[in-house]
Parts: sequence; structure tokens; C-alpha cells
Amino acid sequence: MRAKSPRPGSRRATERAVRRASAAFLFLACAAAAPALAGWWDDAADARPTSLAELRRAPDLWRDVPVLLSVRFGGAGARLNPYFTQFTPELWQPVKLSPRGDAGDTDVEITTAFVRRGGRDDLRLARISPNRPVLVRAAVRDTVAGEPWIEVLGFTLDGDPLTPEEQTLVREADRFLAGRNPRAAERLYRRVLDGRKLATRDRADLLRRVGVALHDRRLPREALAALREALALDPGDLDARYRAERLDASLARTPLTPPANGAAPTAARAAASTPQGPTPADVPLLLPVHGPALAPPRG
Repeated sequence: MRAKSPRPGSRRATERAVRRASAAFLFLACAAAAPALAGWWDDAADARPTSLAELRRAPDLWRDVPVLLSVRFGGAGARLNPYFTQFTPELWQPVKLSPRGDAGDTDVEITTAFVRRGGRDDLRLARISPNRPVLVRAAVRDTVAGEPWIEVLGFTLDGDPLTPEEQTLVREADRFLAGRNPRAAERLYRRVLDGRKLATRDRADLLRRVGVALHDRRLPREALAALREALALDPGDLDARYRAERLDASLARTPLTPPANGAAPTAARAAASTPQGPTPADVPLLLPVHGPALAPPRG
């Protein structure tokens, strides 16, 4: 006995239902995956910090990987026979790079790093004194006799603008500050501050952010010191000036000594000593126009 075939209308309805279910499943999968990828582009161009010793240990593993090297500049190198590499003497200037000389850093000088002739960094070579600490963005392009042949993508000297890696740390610190984690934010701000000698405006901006983080940590005196240091570098920073003035006035109205009997201040005394009116926590944190508009948490 032959089975009855489904009617055409019923079959079309089933196909429509299957298509709707598939579309809904795809939409939910994309929506679930979106948060995991949010912000991935922030550090997509960042170089990976490493050392000359690591590059020499396994140069082929680092081929075409952007890296960040903290080294000493050894000056221009001698012309090399490139054999089959891309670093022909007519187009590339060899330079010498050596380790910073930190504890445990015993790697020898590398003479197979190259700067493209006529580029920005080639023009800066004459102004970089030998043995000067520099940050180098680079990539291994070839390996000859076990030695990495390195293309210099850029030099970063004291006073230069923030590198992409430093900008990533600042953005991450801003997220911590907005997420009520001022201790982590301060640590990242100070990591950028301590990395090298920054331009005056960059250092002042970071010190202001450190002051905001210290204020959120309930450390008003340390916050005021950071804000004053920022103002000494950039007197035109109105946000830092307003915050410093409010903190200064707040500390001036706060008793600095405990009661004469040595007892801890009571809740009533503490409330009476608290200044009235808006506090610096009510003042929005002014960030550069290219960053997120954040405000410190209200405490």
C-alpha cells in the first residue's frame, strides 16, 4: 500500500518553519559571540614585547611577528652582503642593537637589524647617540646562518608620543577606573609613566589620571600630590586644577589630629568634619576626545 505524500501547502509550511528556525539559531549564535570579540581591535596592531635573546633562540618562530625590543642603540653598522635576503645595501642601512644590560641579560650585540634608507627613522639615526636606550618596533624577516635579520619598523625615544602599546595600557586603565577598580588603573598608569621619559603633556595627562585613581582609593593627600605634579607640567589643565583646589580645601577643613584623650573620632565628629557641597568625585574625568567619556565612580 503506497504511503500518502504530503500536500504541497503543508510541505511549503514546513520548509518555512525550518528556515525561520535556522535564521533564529544563527542570530542567537552571532549575538552570543559578539561580546567575546568586543574591543579586540584595540590591541590588534600591538607588538609583542620580547628580547634579542628570544629572537636569536628561535628566529623562524618570530618571522613576520611585530615585536617590541627594549635595547641600546649601537650606531650604524657595516655594509653586509645580503645574499638572498631583501636587505640590499642600496635600500637598507644596517644598525647595531644590544641588550639594555639588565640583570641576567647577557645576550651579545646584533648587527643584522636594518632601517630603510630615506625613511623617518633613517633621518633620525644621526640624532641617536650610541649606547642610548631605545624602544624598537621590529620584525624578523629572514634567517641567515641561524641569525635573525630584522627590519626596524620604528624607533621610540624619550619624549616621543605614546606608542600603540602604551595607548593600549592607558585604555585598559581607563576601563578599570570606570569599572570601580582604581588600584588596577593606577598600576597601569604608573607602568606607562615608569617605562620611559614621556613628553610633557603625556606625563601630565597620566599624572592627572593617577590623581583621580588615588582619590577613588580614598587617598586624598597622595591624590593631591599627583594633581599638583600634573599642574606643574601643564598649568592649563582645568580639570586637574579644579580637582586639586577642591581636595586642598577639603583637607584644610579636615581635622589632622585625633581628640586629646586619644580616642578614635566618633561617627558624629567624622560627619561634622566632612565638608559640605560637591566633592571631587562629582566632577567628571575629562579624557582626550578620542577616548571614552568616563566618570569616576561616586563613593
